[in-house]
Order: sequence, then C-alpha cells, then structure tokens
Amino acid sequence: MAKRDYYEILGVSKSATPEEIKAAFRKLAKEHHPDRNKSADDTLFKEINEAYEVLSDSKKRAQYDQFGHDGPQGFSSASGFSGFSGGFGGVDFDINDIFGSFFNNASSSHNSSNQYETYDIHLRLHLDFMEAVNGISKNINYDRKITCHKCQGTGAKDPKDVKICTKCHGRGTSIENVHSLFGTIQQEVECHECEGTGKVASSKCEQCYGKKVINERVNLTVEIPAGTREGEKLLVSKKGNIVNNQEFDLYLHISVKPSKYFALDGLDIYSETYIDPIKAIVGGIIEVVTINGIKTIEIPSNTPEGKKFRISGSGIVNKKSNIFGKKNGDFYTTIRYAKPVELSKDEIAYLKNISTRTNQNVEYYKNKVLKEISK
Repeated sequence: MAKRDYYEILGVSKSATPEEIKAAFRKLAKEHHPDRNKSADDTLFKEINEAYEVLSDSKKRAQYDQFGHDGPQGFSSASGFSGFSGGFGGVDFDINDIFGSFFNNASSSHNSSNQYETYDIHLRLHLDFMEAVNGISKNINYDRKITCHKCQGTGAKDPKDVKICTKCHGRGTSIENVHSLFGTIQQEVECHECEGTGKVASSKCEQCYGKKVINERVNLTVEIPAGTREGEKLLVSKKGNIVNNQEFDLYLHISVKPSKYFALDGLDIYSETYIDPIKAIVGGIIEVVTINGIKTIEIPSNTPEGKKFRISGSGIVNKKSNIFGKKNGDFYTTIRYAKPVELSKDEIAYLKNISTRTNQNVEYYKNKVLKEISK
C-alpha cells in the first residue's frame, strides 16, 4: 500500500514553516494519543509521528521533498544500516526508521532545547528586489504567545490550586510501551497530562482559561541589511513567544520578488543596456543604469550587439568577511541595439555609400551557409 503524503498527514502545505509543522503535530498528537483518546487509531498515531520526524528535520525534509518516500538512503543520517529495506515477510521498511524513531523521541524528552525550539516564531517576509539590495526598515505585524500576567503562567485561578501531576509525579515525563517488530520497547516521552511541566491546576485562570499563555499582537520595525538574499533566515532575538517568562526568538524567512531588469548570480548582477546602432559603430561614452544609479562607461568603436561589459564592485553588498576583506559583487551589462534614430536624407545617402563596401564577416557567414546547402 502506498504511503500517505507526510504534509497531508499533518494537514499543512509544502511551504509550511517549521513552527506551523510543529503546531500541527502537537495538535494532532494530543487528539490521537492513546492515553487521551481510547478510540484513537494506532496506525494514524504512528503516521503522525513518522511524518513529524521527517518534516521537522531540515535535511530529511529536503530529501523527502526531492525523492518522496523512495529516497535513495531513507531519512536517517546513520550509516550503519543505510539502504537496508524489505526482507521480512514482504514488509517494506528502513531499519533506521525503527531505531531512529525510538532513540530520537527518547532523547528529545531530556533535551530542553528541542522543547524551547517550539516557542520560536518563523515568519515569511516578502521583499522587493531593490529593498533586498539596498536594505530597508520594514514594519511587520504578527501574533505571539506570552506568559499570562494574571496567573503568572500557572494556568490556575488560585496559586494554591497548582498540584504535582499524579501521572508523572512531577517529573514531566512518562514511560510508554511501543510495539515494534522486535517486541515491546519502553520509551520516555513528555507527559501528556501536564505537558511536561510536572504540575497541573485544579482550577482555571479567568484570563487564560488554564492555557498559561495569552495572545499578544506585535507591531515591530526590523532592519533588513543591504545585500539580503532569497532564502536567507534573519534572526530577531527575543521577539518570539514568551513562555514561563523566557523570551524566544523570531526568524524571518526572506522571499525576494525578482526584478524585471536585473538578474542575480551570486553577488553579481546582470542587465542589458540599449544603445543606438550608430553609437555602437563610432564608440564613446554611454550611460548604464545600475542598482546604484547611472554610471558611465566607454565602449570601443564597432561594438557588436551582445558584447558584455563589467563595472567592478557595483553588484550586491557582501555581508561576509574573508581574508581578503569584503569584496562586493560586480555589475555586468550586455549591449543591445535599440531602434535607430531617424536620419536626414543626406545622412542616409552617406551611409548608403558606406554600406556598399564589402563586409568580410557577412561574406564569411554567407559562404558557410552556401557550403551547407550544397552538400
């Protein structure tokens, strides 16, 4: 049977941010966990965990996006069992998925950074081409969770109503039995009763209704540095969610709208400059529109269409230093012929006289074509 699409299982789009994927997983895991829902579908719960294990890992997600379920080496980075599949009564599996899911999940309950990572906020920020090139101050609005001021994050109406969780006895984790091809394995996971806090409230706060956090609308001005590129991730420190009075981070995932007139290759910019054909013949100074305004360059006489010229250092700002310092990109422009200006009768007559001269380049091309058709 074909495996379901991981994005479909979690109910998110393929462009979903890491935060959206985590939020979808937490919601589904609570709904379908056997401890909370006695009629839960065990197969669906396993699918949810498997989908999240892949999509929450940037490397595994990239491999899944490219190859689907039939990736060349599965989704585990371990080398000991790479590519091992099938062979057990027709069951198709990657042995890494079995070991990896147990050990990864078991370790995550002890690793607080995995839990805290959930509270970072990831937003998509769209920039025009010139905004990204020159940098800009950008106003953004977004929602975040902050610790409830009324209950101080306990979720209780009265501090006296906060008790030690009876399920995990204050540890914040519980032991679950997981069935596999190798038998039953015990796995330590976050306690679903207290959500890993070790405490539960017998009453609910009147402001947050027991959720321990409240929503806050944020209006923020962020500085986008010059030379920001498509696909970059900008960190805005301590502007994410505030949970248990700890401030988490905001990440801006940059998307840049392409320009109609400029093309990027690394730090270099490419454009086209249109000139009068007469100017190309006689040569001289021409104006080139760059991202930094108009610059002048000198072209030689008889400049052919398609000739490329470079203006050093007029490309994208290099934000990274190296042993040679910060070298900006270059600006390249390709010569194109514009429709020529109207000429007087005398000028046309003069050019007609010149045009009767034999052009060796024209003759060379014509003879090559004649040779081809005479075979």
